[in-house]
Amino acid sequence: MQARVEGEIGTASGGVLHVRKRLDVRTPYGRPQVLTAFYGYHGRVRVRRGGPSIDVLRYDNTHGATDTLHRHVYDDNGRSIRKEPVAPEQLPPLGDIVAEVERHARRLRLRPRPRRA
Repeated sequence: MQARVEGEIGTASGGVLHVRKRLDVRTPYGRPQVLTAFYGYHGRVRVRRGGPSIDVLRYDNTHGATDTLHRHVYDDNGRSIRKEPVAPEQLPPLGDIVAEVERHARRLRLRPRPRRA
């Protein structure tokens, strides 16, 4: 049996965490267990009202099993700069990932904007 969890979590400073998970349910020895088979956490921030959203973080294992879990790291312009492997047991709790998106949103929205000539 499988279950899917999908949705968005907004933060106070305008960050959004898109959450996608697939849970597999198995019953070894007659006792149900729920295991996460797919992770997808994608954090984005809209720096200016009406402006485009930029990527700030992403954790996923879209390229295989849970042993391929990794984190995408982005620069302040939303460009991917590297991927880092993450052991499943080291994946931060969802609340910590939401807090990280909020920190990025607060920091990016408060940074000085370039002046137009």
